[in-house]
Amino acid sequence: MPVTEYAVQAEGLVKEFGDVKALNGIDLVVPRGKVVGLLGPNGSGKTTTVRILATLLKAAGGSAQVNGFDVQRQADDVRRSIGLTGQYAAVDEFLTGRENLTMFGGLFHLEKKYVASRCDELLHKFDLADAADRPAKTYSGGMRRRLDLAASLIAKPGILFLDEPTSGLDSAIALDVMEAVKVLADEGRTVLCTIHQPSAAIFDLFGATIILRAGYVAYFGPGREQVRDYFVAQGHPYEGYDNVAEYLLETVGGGVLAAFTPRAVGSPSRKNETNSIIKSYQNSQIHARNLLWAKNITNDVDMSSIRSQQLEAERVHGKTERSEQLNSMRSFRSDSSDSDGVLSESAYANNPFSEIGIMVK
Repeated sequence: MPVTEYAVQAEGLVKEFGDVKALNGIDLVVPRGKVVGLLGPNGSGKTTTVRILATLLKAAGGSAQVNGFDVQRQADDVRRSIGLTGQYAAVDEFLTGRENLTMFGGLFHLEKKYVASRCDELLHKFDLADAADRPAKTYSGGMRRRLDLAASLIAKPGILFLDEPTSGLDSAIALDVMEAVKVLADEGRTVLCTIHQPSAAIFDLFGATIILRAGYVAYFGPGREQVRDYFVAQGHPYEGYDNVAEYLLETVGGGVLAAFTPRAVGSPSRKNETNSIIKSYQNSQIHARNLLWAKNITNDVDMSSIRSQQLEAERVHGKTERSEQLNSMRSFRSDSSDSDGVLSESAYANNPFSEIGIMVK
């Protein structure tokens, strides 16, 4: 299987907060070129999973790799490989859109000579060029979210983690933002997106779906009609639903409507029903295929070849003809130098004094 088939893999992730287990053995593989939706009710472990993969939290057990780097032992390399947006747009409303991109993205991640052109490119890409020199406080919620996405892409990361990017947006603007995310995935990026209650149109953008419940994986596989048919085959009727995502969340998590639905005497409790859903997935053929897929990738593909391919490209083309990404971002490197002197300069765009100066300014 080619290296480009996947970029993110987790096996048996466990996370505890005191006596509470937030994750109970999460297995997932996220392929390139698709928007993978991470769904689940509140408290199911969506944000915890993303924060572990983004090296913001340490797992209590299990392992995870991002583009071949271990998220626990090689956190610095992982951070340089990804773009991350949180639940709320990290935008300084007193700066213009261009200044937000320049000060809080470009100058920290790029060599100075690349900053202006990269910022202009992203402002046009996200349809913000006409408002680039207006204060961000005049931006709508959708514009702020697009600006936040642009900032996460300033260093051309191959992997993008989005934690509820549609929070606080109306349905039309949320769809606009997610269509922009879909374009990013179509360009070959790996995109993992947590989302709480997607509309039918947004759900249709997901090429694959992961559903969590109480820190367990309740489903991982193709999205759209396939995931609906999987749960229907498990004995959960679809009648009465117009939105597959609503059906899935009601089925897996119970939800508000389910909490007030009368239950027949002798029927299983909500907890037992949820446990049954989790066990059904763990015993399913699709789960077995997922485990086999992950095992084959681990055994047959040496993900360190990503780095060796980049080193070879530098040897062939020479330092002066590197691609813009290798030249300005130094992404996916395991070391800031190598024995042949090919990567002798710093792996960071700026020295510490320059970065302090940017912060002071």
